[in-house]
Amino acid sequence: MLGLGYWLGDRALIFPEGAALAFGVLVAGNPDWVRSRWRLVMLPTVCAVAGVVLADVALPGSAAELVALGFSVAVAQAFGGRLGPVVSAAVLPVVFGVTSWTYPVTVAVI
Repeated sequence: MLGLGYWLGDRALIFPEGAALAFGVLVAGNPDWVRSRWRLVMLPTVCAVAGVVLADVALPGSAAELVALGFSVAVAQAFGGRLGPVVSAAVLPVVFGVTSWTYPVTVAVI
């Protein structure tokens, strides 16, 4: 992921929580993480889309970050998702100004 993003010059290909998710699902076999695959894929992806939209909206940086954080926590609470990956997926594009739609696709694939 990091190598591909560096090679292509596209920082939208980097989703650091992907490594944590892969470890929790594949290596540790954490049953809490594996019990609902749709949540594992959909919730971070939905939050990544929200983050990209918020990064492109004309809000002050801190306001957009707070909206992204609030949205991601609400999604995690409403649907029982893992808080770390969901918050990371929403807030990272806002903090780093990622407006590429490659980012949500990368989050979904990872």
